[in-house]
Amino acid sequence: MSRPPLAVVVLVLLVAACTDSGKRTALPAVTSATTAGAVPTIAASSGPSAAGSSALGGTAPSPTVPPPTVPSPTAPALSAPAASASASAPQPRPTASTPAPGRSDGPGPPWPSVRRGPAPPAYGAVVTTRVAALPTGGVLASGLLLPRLDGSGGSPLVMTPCGNRVRLRRADVRLVPPGGGGSLPKPASSVVVLIDPGHGGPADGAVGVDGSREADRVLDLAMQVARYADAKVGRVYLTRSRDFDATLEFRTLLGDALRVDAAISVHLNAQGFTPLDRPGVETYGALSDPQGRRLAGVMYERQRQFLEQFPGPWVGYRDAGAKYRISRRGGDYYGLLRRSHRPWVISESLFMTSAHDIALLDRPDFVAQLARAIADASVAFTTTSAPGSGWVQPRPSFPEPSPGQAPRPKPCVDPAR
Repeated sequence: MSRPPLAVVVLVLLVAACTDSGKRTALPAVTSATTAGAVPTIAASSGPSAAGSSALGGTAPSPTVPPPTVPSPTAPALSAPAASASASAPQPRPTASTPAPGRSDGPGPPWPSVRRGPAPPAYGAVVTTRVAALPTGGVLASGLLLPRLDGSGGSPLVMTPCGNRVRLRRADVRLVPPGGGGSLPKPASSVVVLIDPGHGGPADGAVGVDGSREADRVLDLAMQVARYADAKVGRVYLTRSRDFDATLEFRTLLGDALRVDAAISVHLNAQGFTPLDRPGVETYGALSDPQGRRLAGVMYERQRQFLEQFPGPWVGYRDAGAKYRISRRGGDYYGLLRRSHRPWVISESLFMTSAHDIALLDRPDFVAQLARAIADASVAFTTTSAPGSGWVQPRPSFPEPSPGQAPRPKPCVDPAR
């Protein structure tokens, strides 16, 4: 084999040296970029920690929700049922790195738009100050808050809890003016909130694994919600403060008549047996209310932030979250949301059919702090622009009953004492 000319050899060596020099010059640039943090930034934006932090829209737990009670000699620690003998206090649940089915880690799906009819006049309400005689016979108990249906001052026309329209003597009632209405947020001193304990009287609601009635548990919870909210906003009312039945028409008309800024229907859920990696809280907002989606999101967010402090096992429905439910006619499924002209939310905090949840609800200190979380949500919704979080795409629900297929358990009887 013959040798190449010397000039060719020199030329080849020069080209190789230049190429190697270029490579060595490029290396410091890559090293410099790494030192400046380019690669860690990419890793941080796509790793599990980032996904976990967006579970509630990237917000930290509300500072108004109190931490678990510190153990003391006179009061037990606020804790969920211990997972083991050594677990004497609740431990924060780790945030899941991947969202569960139906869970919203972002702005959530858009809600359909449903038209709402004109609002009725807001005449305020009355409170019976004594046992009130009815023109048709019988009496109404003292201390009932009843919506006014006309502007008559001498003999106001009202609706009873069972939906009867009656006129009462002016001497038997105290007039309650409506709220000022207007847009939100607004000053706390002008806010009017209505708290609605679900069911009541012969309407038991769900029956717990321990035999307790939903109607009784939500009455206690709702009354505590009202007490906490009353310390923070102008006026707070309850649809019922004792065990009696009330129609949906009565409840929604009371909210309309008082022109409330927010109405919270307090419930406990049932039959959600799917294991979840998070509390199975559900909140339902009204499609026909421009504020319905935000109210459902704020109510869901505050309760979930509180409940996530406790270990499971959690159960519920796979689409647990802030959501809507459509009827076969295309409007809101639930009568409270469909009939009302004020912002309503239906809150389903825990499950009566879960032994774990019942054990929590048996603790007075737990119920008190859950009530505070619900109250804080009503305050945040009315006095701030808090957006909320947790919206989900609802799964198809079980078929709704046709009109007349779901009779009341017993005839409604207005409270007489």
